[in-house]
Order: sequence, then C-alpha cells, then structure tokens
Amino acid sequence: MLISLMDSIIKNNPNDYEYAFVWLTPGNGELEEQSYRSALNKSSLVKPQMLQDALTNGFDNNSVTFINWEQVTKKGNIATRDGEVANVFERISEAHYNNIHFVVIVDEEHRNRNANTQTFIDSFSADKIIRTSATPQSKGEAYELVQVDDEDVIRQGMITRSVILNIGANEGDNVSNPVSYFLDLADEKTS
Repeated sequence: MLISLMDSIIKNNPNDYEYAFVWLTPGNGELEEQSYRSALNKSSLVKPQMLQDALTNGFDNNSVTFINWEQVTKKGNIATRDGEVANVFERISEAHYNNIHFVVIVDEEHRNRNANTQTFIDSFSADKIIRTSATPQSKGEAYELVQVDDEDVIRQGMITRSVILNIGANEGDNVSNPVSYFLDLADEKTS
C-alpha cells in the first residue's frame, strides 16, 4: 500500500516537486531488505535503493531509500560519521541544495520512538512524515488513525487468506518417517 502511495504522489504531484522518499525500518529481520525487494517488484514510478546507494549516489528524485534504524543510530556507524565517503547528513544537505523534497515513512514507528530517532527524522525537514504501525501507541500526540479493510490488505498481497502447506501430501498416507516424507516432498517442489 505504501509503494502504491509513493507512486501516486509522484504521478499526482500538484507542486511538481522533486521527491525523495526515505523508508525507515526497525532492526532485526532485515525488514528494509524485504521492503526494498517488494518495491523492486511492485513499484511503477518510485526507484528503490538501499542506504549504501544513497551514500554513494545521493537521494535522487523519485527514489525511495530503505534504511534500517541500526544503520543510523548505532554510535560510530559509517553512515553517520565523517570520512572519505559522504555520510547520510551530507547527502541530505546535497538533496536540499538540489531542491529535493523529502517524504519520510517510519515503518513500525512505535518500536523506535526516542530522541535519537526523532533527531534523525528531523534532519530531513520532510514535507510529510508517514508513521505506520500495526500496533500504534498514543502518547497524547495528535495523529490520524487510518484503519485498512482486511480485503484491501489481502488484495495487495500483504497477508493471505490461507496458507497451503505440504502440497503433494495426501490425507491417509501411511508415513513411517515424517521427516523423510516431508523432505522428499520439498525436494519434488524444487526440482
């Protein structure tokens, strides 16, 4: 849904701004890589890149840069320290100089809400900040809660109605060694 939103912002850009999207994800589980691959497959206008690409090439118009919080909040991380390669703050400044407008997406925002992460978000001076969470936590802040119909989420392929396991297994099969039986079924699927 967020990929479609980014494509829609690019397509229906009323101000003719040059937009760069930044998608911030929590650590553990490589969520930024999963979201990157999803954007590669599903986006029609937005151009996905990882943080290393942004450090090398900058934040380009119509790009979305996927960043894991741990890449920018851990002390001494290469993305934020000064050195031979431009750091993320230098790349943000370059983008602003080139009149790039930022839209920041904070995925699972409830998991990394603290002063350090807010300072990083603020560094983008974003036109819009989109905070997403399946489990929002209100701390007296004003925000608009948007509920999404299950059917829309299923249609987008984010969740499924059912999962079919063990295709090829037949009810009533006499199985003396279940591990071997299911491994053989898995081998058949991959060959």
